[in-house]
Amino acid sequence: MLRDIPYTDNNTHRLHSSIASRSLVFSFLVFELILAFVSAEAPTPVSKMAYATVDESTLYVQMGILPGGTMSTNAFYSLDLQSNWNAANPPWKNLVSSSATQQAPSGFGPSMTVSANNQNLIIWGGFFSNISTYDIETGSWSVNTQSPANSSPQMGLKAVTDSSSGLVYIPSGANQGNNMMEYNPTTGASRSLPMPSEFAGYGLAYYSVVWSTQRNSILLYGGHLITANYSANEQLFEYKPSTSTWSLVNTTGQSPGNVENHCAVAANGGAKMVVFGGQNPATTQLGGIYILDIPSLTWVEGADIGQALSRSNMACTVSGDNFVAWGGDRFGEISEAMGTPVIYNLKSNQWTTQYSLSGADVVPAGSSNKTKVGAAIGASIGALVMLALIGYFVFRRTQRSMDSQKDIESSSATNVGGYSEKTPPINTDIKEGFVSDTKVPIDVAPDSTAPRSQHPTDGKEANKQSNLGTSSPRRLSTLSGDQEYLEQLSQLEKRDKSPDRRSNGSQTRRSRTPSVVSSSSQSSQQGLLNK
Repeated sequence: MLRDIPYTDNNTHRLHSSIASRSLVFSFLVFELILAFVSAEAPTPVSKMAYATVDESTLYVQMGILPGGTMSTNAFYSLDLQSNWNAANPPWKNLVSSSATQQAPSGFGPSMTVSANNQNLIIWGGFFSNISTYDIETGSWSVNTQSPANSSPQMGLKAVTDSSSGLVYIPSGANQGNNMMEYNPTTGASRSLPMPSEFAGYGLAYYSVVWSTQRNSILLYGGHLITANYSANEQLFEYKPSTSTWSLVNTTGQSPGNVENHCAVAANGGAKMVVFGGQNPATTQLGGIYILDIPSLTWVEGADIGQALSRSNMACTVSGDNFVAWGGDRFGEISEAMGTPVIYNLKSNQWTTQYSLSGADVVPAGSSNKTKVGAAIGASIGALVMLALIGYFVFRRTQRSMDSQKDIESSSATNVGGYSEKTPPINTDIKEGFVSDTKVPIDVAPDSTAPRSQHPTDGKEANKQSNLGTSSPRRLSTLSGDQEYLEQLSQLEKRDKSPDRRSNGSQTRRSRTPSVVSSSSQSSQQGLLNK
C-alpha cells in the first residue's frame, strides 16, 4: 500500500502549547491586576456607623446612615493599615462580596468592639437588642438571639473590651441608661453595673470610650446627659474593673472641652488617647484634635483641620503615627468629601494626605500633593494599560505562530493510497546514475510508529546532496530512521533491475520519494544513488 506520511513534530507542538499556556497565564495575571485596581473603590460615605480596629492592622466599618438620611444596608468594609497609601486611593476591601457575610446586620447607630483574642468583632446597640458577632477568620456572622438581661440599646452608646479579661462594657447600656452593661462573649452572660454618680438618674450618650492598657481601666470622655436639656460632660471618667468603681480623673493642659458625637482611640500602645471632631452644646461643628498623654494625664492640642473637613459621628483609628478618620456628617449632612480619609501624623503634628507606616514622607494637606497624587494615579493606570497591551501582543504573536504551524501541517496533509498533491518534486529518477525529476513510491505500513533516528550529514554526503538538485524531501516522522529508508530504497532498486522491468528499459519510470525524510536520510539516499 502506497502512502505519503504527513509531517508531525511533537516538539514543535509542545513548544507552541507551552507558549500558548504562558500567554494565557500572563493575560490572566494582567486581568487580575486590573480587577484588583478597580475593586479597591472606597465605600459610600456614611455616618453613625459601627467601627473597630484589630491590632492596629485593619479598620472595620459596618452599616451607617447614607447621604440623604436613608438607612444603610449591610455595607461592610475593611481598610488596610499595614501598607503605605494616599488618601486619594485608600486600600478598601468590600467584605459583603463574600456569600459568608450576607447575614451582616443592617441599620445604624450601633457600637462595635474587638474580642480580646482579636478574632471576632462584636456589635450591639443602636436599633439592635441582640448581639451580633463576626468571625474574622471565617468571614461569617452569628447572632445571639437572646438579648442581654436588662439591656437598653439606643443611639450614641459605645462598647469597649477589657483586653485582660475579655469582658465587654457598654456605659449606659442597661436599665434605660442608668447602668453600664457587662457582657461575656464566651458565655453570653451579662449583668448591670453602676454608672458614675454624676450621671445617676439620667444616663449618658454620644460619649467616647477606650481601654487603657497603661492603667488597666476604661477611660470615658464627653457626651451629654439623656435629659431634656442635654447637659454636656466635659470631664474624663475612669472605670477600674478590678475594683468595679468609677472615678473622676483630673487632667492638665488644653482639653477638648464640651464635646459630643466625637471619636476617641488609644494610641502608642495605650500610652495616649486621641480625641477628634464632634460638636459642642451650641451645635458648633468642631475640627480640633487633642492628644492625652496617659502617664502624665496631660492634654496637648493639635492642629485644627478646619471647618470644611470638620465632622461628627465618624469612624476613626490609629496605627503607628497615623490617626485616620473617615465618614461622618456636618450638622447631619453627609458630603462627598467625607468619603476621603483624613490623616493626622502624630509625630509631625500636622494633617497630611499620606498614610505612612514609618511616619516619613509627610505631605501637608492642601499642598501640591494633589499634583503628585494625580501623577501617581496616572502612572498606575498607564502601567496597567501597558501590561494589558503586552499581554495582547504576546497572545497575538502566539496565535499567529500557531496558525503558521497549522498551515505547515495542512500543507503536509496526504491522501491514503495516493500521492500528496502538495509534496514538492525532487530529482531522484534512478537510471544508471542519471538523475531527473521523479518521485519514488515507498511502501509504508500506515500504522508504523517507530521513532526516527537522527544522523549528522558529513561533508562528502553534503557534496553529493548538492548534485541532486535544489529541492529536498521532507522528514519522515513515522519511519524507523535511515536504515528502514535504505532498505525500502534497495527494494525499489532491485525491482527496477528485474527482467520484467528491464524489458521496458527505454521507458523512463517515474516514482515518488517518501513524503518526509530526515536530513541524514537524504544524505544516505544520495550516497546510494551515486554508487
